[in-house]
Amino acid sequence: MHAVVWKAVNFIRSNLAEDLDVEAVADAVNYSRFYFSRMFKAALGESPYRFARRLRLEWAANELRLYPGRSVTEIALEAGYSPSNFAVVFLDAFGQTPSEFRSDPRCRTGNVYSRINERLRALDEQATDELLGRFDRMAEVRSLGEFFLHCRRYVGSYKGLPGAWTEFAAHAQTIPVRGERRYVGISYDNPLVTPERSCVYDLCIVVPDDEHPPCLRVPARSWLFFPFTGPVSEVARFYQEIMLVWMPRREFELGEGGVLELYSGCDQTLGAVSMDLAIPLST
Repeated sequence: MHAVVWKAVNFIRSNLAEDLDVEAVADAVNYSRFYFSRMFKAALGESPYRFARRLRLEWAANELRLYPGRSVTEIALEAGYSPSNFAVVFLDAFGQTPSEFRSDPRCRTGNVYSRINERLRALDEQATDELLGRFDRMAEVRSLGEFFLHCRRYVGSYKGLPGAWTEFAAHAQTIPVRGERRYVGISYDNPLVTPERSCVYDLCIVVPDDEHPPCLRVPARSWLFFPFTGPVSEVARFYQEIMLVWMPRREFELGEGGVLELYSGCDQTLGAVSMDLAIPLST
């Protein structure tokens, strides 16, 4: 059941720009509309329609933050709404109008993200320039060829990921690979926007082909790389500084798909990791 639901989730995420209905999603996973709808809601607690609606609004919320130069009308139309209807549904979802959210977004999640959000908003001009310069020196555009990942999906607060990684690492020892084991995390949601209980993350290991389901094919494309070495507790801050401070001020446009965490080392005793954060670039 869960394999079918996650296939449907991936289909919806990949086709948000389309005018999807329940029948189209059910057809994509080869199930009847009635049975699929019941199965989807039982697994995720919301209907396919409400799930797609939430993702579109969360996409719009992220666009409002990442691209301050884009008009609210343009974002509304890309999300599939008229400007007036968009204002109503956005206010219902976030408790603020799109313009209010853009200028003063409220954090809907736990204390760790609230503190990060407040710290970023409090940056003065000098501190912002220093932060931008640091990430300018880090940033590197790289092209990666196609590769495959064996994945296990996690849903919930990202604060629970250390335990999920411990379990997945034990499972991954049973998966055949070529050479060194390379672990990859994929985050799909911004916890400053998406409710913690609904955040989706894939724990993955690189495999030589797609013969070890559930498997994900990552297509060849360009990525924006940022190296990170430090405590796990600082990963969220690092991510948000890039996405909410650096990206809106630079000429890069975020592409479709999740952000990759390409791990090269982990010290469980110290709670520290070494990785590259890889952000998909629009083609």
